[in-house]
Amino acid sequence: MRSARASVLDRPKSANVSQRGTLVALLSPRPGNRQAVLQAPQRWSGTTKPIISRYCLIDKPLETTPVSMDVAQPLFEPRRPQDATPPTILAESEPLTLAPPQHSVPSSPNPRRPKAPPASPSTECFHVRQARMQAEENARLLANRVAFLEMERERAEVDASKLYVEHCREVQAKEEAEHHRRLRQSRREKDECAIHARREKTLALQAEHKVRLQHTIARVQAQRASSARSVKQKRHAIEVECARKEAAVLQAKVYAKRKVLSHEAHLRQQRALREREHQARLDAAHAVRIRVENERHELADQRVAAMLAKETALKCTLEIQECHHRIELQKCLDMDTLVSPDTMLPETVSPSILPTSLI
Repeated sequence: MRSARASVLDRPKSANVSQRGTLVALLSPRPGNRQAVLQAPQRWSGTTKPIISRYCLIDKPLETTPVSMDVAQPLFEPRRPQDATPPTILAESEPLTLAPPQHSVPSSPNPRRPKAPPASPSTECFHVRQARMQAEENARLLANRVAFLEMERERAEVDASKLYVEHCREVQAKEEAEHHRRLRQSRREKDECAIHARREKTLALQAEHKVRLQHTIARVQAQRASSARSVKQKRHAIEVECARKEAAVLQAKVYAKRKVLSHEAHLRQQRALREREHQARLDAAHAVRIRVENERHELADQRVAAMLAKETALKCTLEIQECHHRIELQKCLDMDTLVSPDTMLPETVSPSILPTSLI
């Protein structure tokens, strides 16, 4: 019983699974419950007598065999005639008992029991009436028993159908539970695969980022090394150039000494050369400065002329617009008087004074 309860509690709850208790758990045939399988009732058929006998409450034995007149025992002593001699009617109605001949009686191993002495007609009528009443009672009891057995058979069919439907529902619920379990397992596997794929993708991105960072570090180190080498090469080239210049200067000095030039002549020559170079530089810078100043003055004059022309044109335009506006206001305010020319209206601006850009 405890194992059956444990199995009931361990089962998944569903709408198609009955939760009515241990009786249904013991009566419902489930796999793994051999006792319930053995005790579960089968579907009703013509041979399922134990089901009918289990539900049957009337076990009264029926007396369907006819009651023999000689064996039947009366419930009370029959009436005795008052006279010592029986009437002739009774004597005439009694059956004649003829003794068979001795030679015609076969010798059988089971001889028939002797017949009872003949009873009176009233006794026989009473026995017949009792037998008929007993037969009617037996027929009524038999009809009641048949009706009750039919009702019990229908009830057993309904119970068996209910148990069978419950069994089918439980099987369907188990199949649905197994289907849902498979779906959950497949969903879990898909989630695990997705998590594994994301983890692999993350690891791949991290590895790619690490490789890219290593390449970047190596490239920066190579650039630093190349820049250091280029700086060293440039420094070496500058040192070589300085040494060459110094050698040239020394060679020039030696050459000048070899020419046996006087110190004053050499100084004058050098000073004159420096002065000429300096004067040439000054002249070039002065010419450039004068040219730039002239260009600036010309550009400023052009801009000032353009601004003045634009200002004059704007003033004229504003005056014309103001005059037109005043005329329009006068027209709107004074409708009866004639329009007189405005004395403040300036002369018509000739298009020759307007800048070419506005025309």
